[in-house]
Amino acid sequence: MMEPVRVCFRVKHVKSLYVDTTFVTPTTLHIPSRQQCIEAVFQLVREWTLTSPHHVVYVNLRAQYGHEPILNEVAKRLNMKAS
Repeated sequence: MMEPVRVCFRVKHVKSLYVDTTFVTPTTLHIPSRQQCIEAVFQLVREWTLTSPHHVVYVNLRAQYGHEPILNEVAKRLNMKAS
């Protein structure tokens, strides 16, 4: 169960919620949270970049929105620049 969204220590009432299902397939059983996405990307990038100083990561994004927080958090955790 999700934790309630809080604003100024009060529970925020949500009237409408929109889920972007652009890339969802009929076989999708679980949509990961942003935190789960950050952790998964972080682990992959860390594992690859620790293998060799010559290993780099290039991210080719299909979506135009929503990726910035994930890439910025991964870069921050790895003490690297996202550009």
